Amino acid sequence: MRARLPWILAGVAIVVVLAVIGVLLRPDARENVDVSAIDLPIGATTLPASRGLGAAPTPSTEASRTSAAPITRTTTTTTPRPTRTTAAPAVRTRIVEPANNSKVPWPFDAKFTVSPADATAVISLAICVADRCYLDGKLDIIDGQAAPYTVYLGSTKPEGTGVPWQLRLDRLAKADFDALVKTRDAAIAAGTWGVTASTPIGALNDTPVSTLTVTKQP
Repeated sequence: MRARLPWILAGVAIVVVLAVIGVLLRPDARENVDVSAIDLPIGATTLPASRGLGAAPTPSTEASRTSAAPITRTTTTTTPRPTRTTAAPAVRTRIVEPANNSKVPWPFDAKFTVSPADATAVISLAICVADRCYLDGKLDIIDGQAAPYTVYLGSTKPEGTGVPWQLRLDRLAKADFDALVKTRDAAIAAGTWGVTASTPIGALNDTPVSTLTVTKQP
């Protein structure tokens, strides 16, 4: 009996140890353990409960982690203003060369512009000197453009030098123009044209379409 006593005691001790371990391993036993009884190392401090959750983000950090709401930008469309185009100046029927009050040789070429309204009209050219006018002819208008017109001031080069001569354009009816040409040709044939015969001023327009004055140079 004494020989088995140590074995019995050892078995009882083992049973007690296992029972204690079983009690300690129970969940409710852990909660009853006095944590304050655990010795903390010298210098250790109690950490706040939020320490294990990580530092709370600053407002700027938090804002960067959240998706920013999309910003709707209102685009203001400026309606382009209509471009103002400068209208080309209206073309008038007039004498453009030579310049007014210029000196001209014998003969010289006169140049003209013609308005669209006069493209099919009869535009006569008359030469006036010493208060008398002489129908010379009419403008040749082709595709709205007037051809240059060769002008002779006087029947000879020395005739009428140094005195002012006037060129004038008139808008005439074809029948009136033809009648003036017939009268002129008859006076030329009779030798009276430029002597006693001339174009009646009343047969022309009250106001010429265009006029300028030149001086015949020697």
